[in-house]
Amino acid sequence: GMSNWMEFIGHAWTGRGDQVDYFLLDARDLADSVWTPCDAEKGTHRCPEAIRSFPATVEGDTRNAVEEQFDVYNCSTANEAGPEYVYVLNLRHEGTLRVSVETDDADADPDIHLLSGDDANACLIRAHESFNFDASPGRYLLVVDSWVNADGEVLDGHYRVNIDLDR
Repeated sequence: GMSNWMEFIGHAWTGRGDQVDYFLLDARDLADSVWTPCDAEKGTHRCPEAIRSFPATVEGDTRNAVEEQFDVYNCSTANEAGPEYVYVLNLRHEGTLRVSVETDDADADPDIHLLSGDDANACLIRAHESFNFDASPGRYLLVVDSWVNADGEVLDGHYRVNIDLDR
């Protein structure tokens, strides 16, 4: 707030001609491991796994996920109440984000969701197998979530996600 800003200005500029450099950071862009270790929470909403370069392929298993936070997203009515794994993408350039998910597990049904923030209502696009999204520079979350069928059976399991950014 304004009081923090005024305190910062009071400390940074002393009126004596001191030269000061400062940088404004979005705390969301700092890894949570800076504040507390994330080893046991890797792939959670608090500690998403970072995708640092493209193309990228990541593999996982939603049976090993430690969270089931989002059940329904604003971009779909599908029941995604199973376990989920979260990745973060910090895009420096605009481009077409191409994402696909596949599984060799006949009992698994992982779906992919691209979010502009850590909120089920921030879903930009969802797909059962693949999507293309015209992305601007910024921070995005990619959530691999387990679909739940009409009988209430959670279809969690092994997945492989391919991610690329065409500029």
